[in-house]
Amino acid sequence: GFAVVTMATDLSDGSQWACKSINKHRTCRTQQSRDLLRTEVMAASKLNHRNIIRTRDVIETEDDVHLILELCSGGDLHR
Repeated sequence: GFAVVTMATDLSDGSQWACKSINKHRTCRTQQSRDLLRTEVMAASKLNHRNIIRTRDVIETEDDVHLILELCSGGDLHR
C-alpha cells in the first residue's frame, strides 16, 4: 500500500522490468522505518533463487527509492 509499480523498459536492449517506487517521505517517517526499508532493499538485492523475484537495480533519489525488479506477468496472486 506504500508503493507504486509501473512497467519500465531498458532502452539499451528493450527488456521489460517492473519499477517499484517507494516515496521516502510518506513511508519512512522515523529512523527505524528508514533503517527497515534499507535492510529490506539490501536483502532483496542479494537473494538469488528461482522462486524469488530478482532485483536488478536500486535507484535512490532525494524523495524516492526505485526498485527495478524482474517483471512477472500472468495475473494477480491474490485471486
